[in-house]
Amino acid sequence: MLHAFDKSPDDSNPDGTLVQLNGTLYGLSNDGGNSGYGAVFSLTVTGKVKTIYSFNGESGYSPEGQLLAYDGLLYGTIPGDGEVYSVTTGGVFTILHRFSGPDGLNPDNGLTAAQGEMYGTTLQGGSKGIGTLYAIDTSGAEHVVYSFGGSSADGFYPDCTPTLWKNRLYGTTSEGGKYNHGTVFSITETGVEAFSHSFGSGIDGQDPQFSNVTPLGGILYGTTSAGGKHGQGTVFKIFPSGAERTLYNFGDVKGDGAAPNDGVISYRGVLYGTTAGGGTNGQGTIFRVTTTGKETVLYSLSGDDGSDPMGRLLPAGSNMYGTASGGGVYGQGTAFRFTP
Repeated sequence: MLHAFDKSPDDSNPDGTLVQLNGTLYGLSNDGGNSGYGAVFSLTVTGKVKTIYSFNGESGYSPEGQLLAYDGLLYGTIPGDGEVYSVTTGGVFTILHRFSGPDGLNPDNGLTAAQGEMYGTTLQGGSKGIGTLYAIDTSGAEHVVYSFGGSSADGFYPDCTPTLWKNRLYGTTSEGGKYNHGTVFSITETGVEAFSHSFGSGIDGQDPQFSNVTPLGGILYGTTSAGGKHGQGTVFKIFPSGAERTLYNFGDVKGDGAAPNDGVISYRGVLYGTTAGGGTNGQGTIFRVTTTGKETVLYSLSGDDGSDPMGRLLPAGSNMYGTASGGGVYGQGTAFRFTP
């Protein structure tokens, strides 16, 4: 454990995935900071935390998701009606865009950069009121790429950071689809939906909350927080054609994790991720799964060192870094280093 978060003025309840910029790690806290509305913080690899910017209500509150390190700046989103912002590593904060409804509402995840633009999702808003995929540039010029709800089988409430792969944007919706248990989608940069897979049929996974998808070896991988053989979530793979298969069902072994969030990362040809629950202590796990479906619980959180890890792991050198939204000495979450 690198740092145990406390209440204000310390940052508390870290939310989302850490990013690296110029050798320093950066993240978001859902609470705490100077005003108690959450903060952007820096984290050294030795565990020193510094508040970079404290949200004050007027500039937004309770940031979620993850930051994007792009062109020397940090970019993020604020939920509620919502906004996209930039912040320098010195704490200079700028609102780039405020959402109004037709262009989306409630962006609660991060951004991905590609070809001079950044892409993100909103949980609500758009032409059907159930979410959008949007693009925005660094000047704040924004446009809707796709409004969800275009068909009866379409997903709604997208809450992922989209992945650009082979000229398409991939991601997940937490609800909607044929069985109302979420979808994984593929949309071109011009706004044409190439496919939408519906979760929830039989023992398929359900509810891919916050799940980003990760390419590895020509296939995309992600997680569902529920469903599967034991109702504890799955790791799934999806092919460029849209065909989906369950790679692993959580609960297959004693002491397994449960309720994976935020997808998986690819590291040296293997997939790594975290679960919000399960493990030997019931506080969540760090796991590894091969592309053939062999899963190993690498570490079970105890509560003292953190609980309920929400974001993906960040590889840096021979280590990985992450945050837990709860637990620690003060019960306000932790930042940790993990050696796979």
